[in-house]
Amino acid sequence: MYVFVAAGITQLLFGIYALLVGQPYGIWYGPMLCGTVYTIVVGSLIPVVWKRYRQAEERRLDAEALRNS
Repeated sequence: MYVFVAAGITQLLFGIYALLVGQPYGIWYGPMLCGTVYTIVVGSLIPVVWKRYRQAEERRLDAEALRNS
């Protein structure tokens, strides 16, 4: 997920640079759109994924403790 966020930031920076240089709409719009989506959506989901992994690990540990008792 961190790789996708880094790729999104790279695309976003490229799109902003192309916009500032005066490139046409077709050049800067795609990278800016993809970069914004990757950065915001994937970046905001990282804490959620970590939380779900912790919950799954706790369930696994509880199930193991139940089997051993």
